[in-house]
Order: sequence, then C-alpha cells, then structure tokens
Amino acid sequence: MSTERAKIRMLFVDDDPAVLDGLRRLLRPLRDHWELEFASGGQAGLEALDQTPPDVLVTDIRMPGVDGITLLQHAAENHPNVVRIVLSGHTEREEFLRRRMVAHRFLTKPCRPKDLEDAVREELSRVREMS
Repeated sequence: MSTERAKIRMLFVDDDPAVLDGLRRLLRPLRDHWELEFASGGQAGLEALDQTPPDVLVTDIRMPGVDGITLLQHAAENHPNVVRIVLSGHTEREEFLRRRMVAHRFLTKPCRPKDLEDAVREELSRVREMS
C-alpha cells in the first residue's frame, strides 16, 4: 500500500490559448503535486468536467458559447465537491456578484502562481471539512 499522497487534479478552462500556455509554463513547478488539465473554451471544459471531475476547476468568465458562469453553475449542481475558482481579467461589479454565487474564490489575471496555490489549498481544505 502506497503512503504517497494523490496529486490534486486541476482543470483550467480559458478560450485564449496564450493564457492556457502561460498557465502551463507558470505551473510547471507544481506538477509533482498537481495533475494539470487544460480545456480550450467552455464547451471543452464542460466535457472534461463531466468525463472526470477534477478536485479544482479554475475558469475564466468571458468565453464565447458556454461562458464561465454556465460552467461554474454546472459544476456546483452536478459536482458540488469540486472547488470552483474564477481566474478573470474582468472585475465588473455585476459579474462579480454573479460569480460569488457559484465560485468559492475569485482571482484576477494576471495571478502569481503562489496566490493560486494558496487559494487552492485554502478552498480545498474548506470544502473537504464541509463534506
């Protein structure tokens, strides 16, 4: 029996390939602790989420077709133990209020890897305590 702790499964969703590539590079040092998956756009994010629900979903809000709010609502309803984090460059008040209903945490782009790592640890701990 292995005493090794399982990696945290992370799903990142954004419609901008440059953002996803940047996240891949920035988060490379965490690959020993995090299993990273990237989905290009909300529809691909929905499919990945339903195929194998991650521990943590990190998504942009503004995406064509299936937007981040829809993705977060789907995760909240169908996969309530998935930690839901918004990573967005848009901070309009109305959007923020809508996000608060379906996301555990809101982070603004650009985001330092340390800030993301801290948010993931805190929210995972909180969600696991509640379940």
